[in-house]
Amino acid sequence: MIAELFTVAGTGSLPVWQIDLAVLNANSSLPTFTASIWTDVGGLPGVQVPGAFWNASTPYVVGTCCSLVSIQGITNVTLTGGSQYFLTLAPVNLSDSGLNVWAYNSVGATATYLDSVDGAASWIVEPNQPATAFDVLSTPEPTTTALLGLGFIAVMISRRR
Repeated sequence: MIAELFTVAGTGSLPVWQIDLAVLNANSSLPTFTASIWTDVGGLPGVQVPGAFWNASTPYVVGTCCSLVSIQGITNVTLTGGSQYFLTLAPVNLSDSGLNVWAYNSVGATATYLDSVDGAASWIVEPNQPATAFDVLSTPEPTTTALLGLGFIAVMISRRR
């Protein structure tokens, strides 16, 4: 299991609707894996965010370019803007013989990521590694958007007067 820290952009409660991961299959077998989001507790994954666990698979093998696995249609997973979380990539089970790897970013960014070989019971911290490539896409809740819209309308009305 590999985990990388990320910060949610924005403010307030933000529903996650899609996750894009660059994942490659290193041995052309068992292309399935899991992705999940965990809370950050002192720089280590704390608990899995409720509902933030997905099974996925990759059609891309090591040596190919530009692979992207999208987990779409996510519902009932809300993160807090400005907060840090961990995105994890793991085998479907600990005895899985597949070897799926998280591809590195293409811009040279570095990050600290964590490895676990015992199902997240303990973590090995690896600082200054090439950052993995992923994106967690979220949008403001409809009530937040509605409030922003009402505020904009109020400003426009007051300017007209």
